[in-house]
Amino acid sequence: MTVVVTGGAGRIGSAIVQTLCQQGHKVLLQYHTSVHQAESLQVQWPHLVSLFACDLLDSIQRQEFTQMISGRADIVGVVNNAGLFVRNPLDTWSHEIDQRHWTLNTMVPMEIISAVQFSLRSHEGAVVNVVDNVSHHTPWPNHAGYAASKAGLVALTRSLAVELAPHIRVNAIGPGIVLAPEEDDTSVSHLRSKIPMKRWGIPEDVADMVVFFLFSAKYCTGQVLAIDGGWSLSP
Repeated sequence: MTVVVTGGAGRIGSAIVQTLCQQGHKVLLQYHTSVHQAESLQVQWPHLVSLFACDLLDSIQRQEFTQMISGRADIVGVVNNAGLFVRNPLDTWSHEIDQRHWTLNTMVPMEIISAVQFSLRSHEGAVVNVVDNVSHHTPWPNHAGYAASKAGLVALTRSLAVELAPHIRVNAIGPGIVLAPEEDDTSVSHLRSKIPMKRWGIPEDVADMVVFFLFSAKYCTGQVLAIDGGWSLSP
């Protein structure tokens, strides 16, 4: 049985793939530009990781991907992790940038879920959408289009959870600031004091909850879980 992970070669994506493989799950890893990282994961897990390279913003490449996964009967889970985050303030607003936000962050997950729904249903499978810990309920100056696209993914999560129940569970996770242990990004260091748990998240924090939603949360659907150390609770 296989889990589809989009954007699976990035920092959070690769942690999700690693955690799935450590537990013995096969992964179909979609990636775009992170060629070396994707190939390294396949070398590390040759019997568990298969790769599919495509640009999900390209309609032709995206169609090739969705057609391929729609023809598979072994898909038990989907992790919609691929996303776009671009600053786009109103005074220099670009329609093209926010169209790309909407396409990749909201509509591509819908297309992927639609493509694999029959396999998911036959296996009582699950979907996990990666949203954001605050974008759907907290103002994001200069990122209105991004925030709207992630809010759309939250709405999609809840709507499809009802539509696809009881055979397919659909949940979402909202990572906070996730840094690798060796990183200390000075541009966001002032936010650490607002995090009740007083530390940054790490990719493995996110990966653990993805796997939980995929395989353990059997009576949980339509939920959005913030993985942010309590940041979203701070005033």
